[in-house]
Amino acid sequence: GNAQQSLLLFVPGFDRPIPIEGDQSVILGRNLENHSGPQGEVIFDLSPFEALDSGVSRRHALVRGER
Repeated sequence: GNAQQSLLLFVPGFDRPIPIEGDQSVILGRNLENHSGPQGEVIFDLSPFEALDSGVSRRHALVRGER
């Protein structure tokens, strides 16, 4: 069968990993007001995890699953 793959993102201070499913794309950043990126990417705001003090930019990284 088709096994669904996912990536688990571990963030210090967050009590559980954040799953990023198979072909999903996620933007990691801080102070992001939108709920999705320009291509429909899911946005994960790292502001609650001291992102600014850790040097995270507004649109810091794009994590893209393989299709």
